[in-house]
Amino acid sequence: YGDWSSDVCSSDLRGQPFTFTIGSGQVIDGWDQGLVGAKVGGQRQLDIPSNLAYGDQDKGDVIKAGSALSFVIDIMGIAPSPTSST
Repeated sequence: YGDWSSDVCSSDLRGQPFTFTIGSGQVIDGWDQGLVGAKVGGQRQLDIPSNLAYGDQDKGDVIKAGSALSFVIDIMGIAPSPTSST
């Protein structure tokens, strides 16, 4: 589950893909959990409770502590995550 990355696009990113590795802690837990099993070309709506988002912390001036978050995510690509050579 941590060996895959997912390219997603958000209108907040002005049409630019957002790339991250699932399970690596780069995104909130609600994304890590909600995107497992997603397929290219699919769309996911994630309604994330505050404990899987930012919990009791404010996130800038936009997201207040204790906020639940909702996202609609288009899955644009999935690729194996890069592995380091030893």
